[in-house]
Amino acid sequence: MKTNHRISVVLTLLLCTMLACLMLPLTVKASGGDFTAELKAGYDNKTEIGKYAPFTITIENNGSDFSGRLQLIVGNKVDYNIMYETDFSIARGEKKSAVFACKVVDNLGKANIRIVDKKDRVIWSEEKRYSVDNSALQKIDIGILSDDFAALGYMDGLSFSGNGTVFKSNLTEMKADTFPEDVNALDMLEVIVITNFSTDILTDEQTEALNLWVTRGGLLIVGTGSNSSKTLSKLNGYFF
Repeated sequence: MKTNHRISVVLTLLLCTMLACLMLPLTVKASGGDFTAELKAGYDNKTEIGKYAPFTITIENNGSDFSGRLQLIVGNKVDYNIMYETDFSIARGEKKSAVFACKVVDNLGKANIRIVDKKDRVIWSEEKRYSVDNSALQKIDIGILSDDFAALGYMDGLSFSGNGTVFKSNLTEMKADTFPEDVNALDMLEVIVITNFSTDILTDEQTEALNLWVTRGGLLIVGTGSNSSKTLSKLNGYFF
């Protein structure tokens, strides 16, 4: 009887230990997943509901060389998410960026960045938050391409009235190296101003995106004057 009792106690302890192990969270360390990521969404780090916006992901590789795909999953409050992806290679110690034009459908403000190897295995992922601007209906967003952005500061915060609503202008500084090549990434902007800026440094893809944006109804304002030659250098043939 004592022997059977001891066996029963041992079995009970063993069973409890097994159950305790099963209740512990399962942690799997992915190989080659030594990355850090930064996410910048929209203009001035704000997005708008119902609009496409540029989502710029900057990845730093602290591990070995990698070649596979970079994915961005934009979460929604409804029962589906939207995934964007691109082929992605990055060397050890390198920092590299990719831009997706993503549509924001609600104010959840959550996105998941994933790195996937050539066997479709997720080797690294991280959730990021981004800001959704709820005052977008009262703003006129103006993108500025200029070598002297500060000189146009007088245009910021101006009030306009229309249809019983007061709108305020909101200036966004744009740079040639980050100007979108996808027309959808310009969706948030009502106006783009180009003045005192060498447009010949824009790529053909950037210029074509600007051209399509104008075709869709965007308002382009071009400054000329003493800087007309450099401002118009790439625009002739597209707009004039």
